[in-house]
Amino acid sequence: MNEEKKSKVIKKVKSFIIDAVKMLSVLIICALIGIWLAVGSRAGSSKRYAQEYFKYYASSNYSKMYEMVDCEEDDFINEDHFTYKYESERLYGGVKKYKFGKAKEEDGKVIYNVEFTTGTDKEGTLEIALKKQKKRVYGIFSTWKVNLDNEIAKDCSVGVTSGLSGYIDHISLDSCKNGPSEDGSMNYYFIDRMFKGDHVITLNRENVTSYTFSKTVDRSGVQMIVDSSMLELPQKDKDEMYDYAKFLLSSMYGYAMDGTTQYDDFAYMFNNDEGTQERARACFDNLRAATVKEDGGILQQITINNVSVALAEYTYPSDALVDVAYTYSYVARTGRTSISGITKEYDGMGTAMAMIRFKQIDGIWKVTDISMPCADYSNR
Repeated sequence: MNEEKKSKVIKKVKSFIIDAVKMLSVLIICALIGIWLAVGSRAGSSKRYAQEYFKYYASSNYSKMYEMVDCEEDDFINEDHFTYKYESERLYGGVKKYKFGKAKEEDGKVIYNVEFTTGTDKEGTLEIALKKQKKRVYGIFSTWKVNLDNEIAKDCSVGVTSGLSGYIDHISLDSCKNGPSEDGSMNYYFIDRMFKGDHVITLNRENVTSYTFSKTVDRSGVQMIVDSSMLELPQKDKDEMYDYAKFLLSSMYGYAMDGTTQYDDFAYMFNNDEGTQERARACFDNLRAATVKEDGGILQQITINNVSVALAEYTYPSDALVDVAYTYSYVARTGRTSISGITKEYDGMGTAMAMIRFKQIDGIWKVTDISMPCADYSNR
């Protein structure tokens, strides 16, 4: 009897264990299925993917954003240009609040429009277009990539003044197809694809002169023209001209009034072509002559107090006219009169203007013309 009872107990225990294992197996399988469904559903959700993309956008994590996009790369469509685009549109202050609109399907894409407000209370929108990929999670659930078709402009061009080398966002245009205009004054570069948004065009000439412009591309077929009227004289060149103009002004007065210096002693200060030398010599001779009046009155001393220099004209690439306005004080002596024969010393102040023309010759700005009437030192 004892053996029989013992055998029955063992059978019951084995049956219980088997049933428990079966039940546990069912629970584990159900749990795994639940996890599989949850993970797969989350991974395959277009909205989840769009939300993750927007999270990186809001936190300015452009490298992570780029990992989520699908686009064909070329010279101006790549991660560097993608980063440049979004850096120029950076959301200062972060995102304070946002709202996802309902998904809409268009041309085989799922599109979400996100309205947001930044920490600086600036409002904006971001369109996130997703395209379904061939790859699937667990072989069942969809996968997505951000489609950039609406962020790319096609068939754009840049017109660059001949003689200059062009860059877009610091990338040389040399790799682009190009051709000259009919009159040869421009060279056109054709860009098949580039990101919409703000771009920086830089023009260089022989690594000496640099011009920078900001251009916005908002659609395909945009022409970005930079003609010579838009080219400003670089500040470095202006500073060189201004300093030289001040030096030339004081030198001309000094040489004209010392009574001994001849033009040939400082002719090197002007360009050495025949026309320039004739004009500069005539200006100096007239200035010297004007320091002594017909009645014998003479300009004894002049002090230039304040000089204001400004660019009056600039014609790319090598012609500039500089205005030199200045104030002065002077000491002069009257001429002898036929009655008393007595001269008298007097002083005064005034304002005057000179004009100096520069031309760039062999990479150096040189003076090619000067207009410099003598300051008025009348006994007022």
